[in-house]
Amino acid sequence: MPRKPAVHDVVTLDELMTANDVADVLGLSTGTLANWRSLNMGPDYVKVGGRVRYRVSGINEWVARQEHKAPSDPRRPAPRQRTSSRAIKGGHMSRAIQKRTPLPTPVRLEDAQNVGTLLAGSRSAETRRSYASAMRTFTAWCQERGYPAVPTGPEVVASYIAHRSTYVAHSTISRDVAAISAAHLDTGLDDPTAHHGVRQALRSVGRTLGTAPSRRATPLTTILMRQIIDAMEDLETATGKRDRAILLLGLAAAQRRSEIAALTTNDIARQDAGLLLRIRRSKTDQTGRGDLIGIPFGAHPETCPVLALEAWLEASGRRLGDGTPVFSRIYNHSRIANAALSDRSIARIIQARAAAAGISGKDYAHTAGVAQTWVSGHSLRAGHATSAAAAGVDPMTISRTTRHRRLDSLARYVRPASALEDSTAGKIGL
Repeated sequence: MPRKPAVHDVVTLDELMTANDVADVLGLSTGTLANWRSLNMGPDYVKVGGRVRYRVSGINEWVARQEHKAPSDPRRPAPRQRTSSRAIKGGHMSRAIQKRTPLPTPVRLEDAQNVGTLLAGSRSAETRRSYASAMRTFTAWCQERGYPAVPTGPEVVASYIAHRSTYVAHSTISRDVAAISAAHLDTGLDDPTAHHGVRQALRSVGRTLGTAPSRRATPLTTILMRQIIDAMEDLETATGKRDRAILLLGLAAAQRRSEIAALTTNDIARQDAGLLLRIRRSKTDQTGRGDLIGIPFGAHPETCPVLALEAWLEASGRRLGDGTPVFSRIYNHSRIANAALSDRSIARIIQARAAAAGISGKDYAHTAGVAQTWVSGHSLRAGHATSAAAAGVDPMTISRTTRHRRLDSLARYVRPASALEDSTAGKIGL
């Protein structure tokens, strides 16, 4: 049985290694190698039928270049290389361009590993999970038909778009295409989704299916929140105090489930009039610029977010400013853990508490004009925008709390609540 080539083997032309082989030999991940290829770093590689392969000789040479060398004498600068103006004429054009194009600079192994780690965080964890799910579905479809998944061609992608258009919404297909694009670009391959035919197929699906969302989170408005709190029979327990604080704080600050899960006691400051809450990072703020949200005392003690948070902090033994997660798991309804709740746990708590109060969210589908609505981790944020719009608050004022960068995104919550008040049909004398 032929063995895999090793780095120390004698080089022959047919000794090509896969990315997995190279990763095993160098102690790296295949993702790091892919990031290096996109940055023109790391060992030289070749493409064989669209697949990435490495020569053993190239690996040997690259490893040898990683040896530390003493710097050259700074008093003797390297001579400048001049390109003659005559070199850019006629047949010398390509050589002139080649001379003016800088060659890739070898970097040390630890520096390259740091770059790979850095690039691995270029997408959020939720995006990575979503893309991985999309690629599993695409790969399974390709295997059924005998098509290559990565690398693949624009014809396969267009066929997949046509197949998916009979099952899922346009937004899901757009996510699929983005995942396929990322899978190719991240491994140094040409992007098949950039082909004009693929873009035409995606636009055609948009015209056929429409781009309006088919599902939407049911907004848990102030009225529904009172119904949920009234149905809670464990408000004197640690679990009840934690869940009430999650619900009321999330509604008051129009938070996403990930923002609630990420809160620490360093993000909240007590003021005479209420709380100042800092959102360090969010879906629309990936670089961590941060936003500051004010949360005043509520008009009713049972639904006051400030009092609910204080009750939970007292029950959990936490203090503002001690750096611990605000919300954590509770074992056996009594033992409070130190680890923070995940965003999915936050969503499950919201759904469970709404279901216990008899709120399914299905009745909202007709009002929202979509096929399906359900209570989700986004329902608190949607409930804030909807309740504020129903109270006559100006959209610009709402957006300062919801942190919407675009008012058309906010309008899908505001319009159902204020459609009758904003209509001019009653002002034309009918």
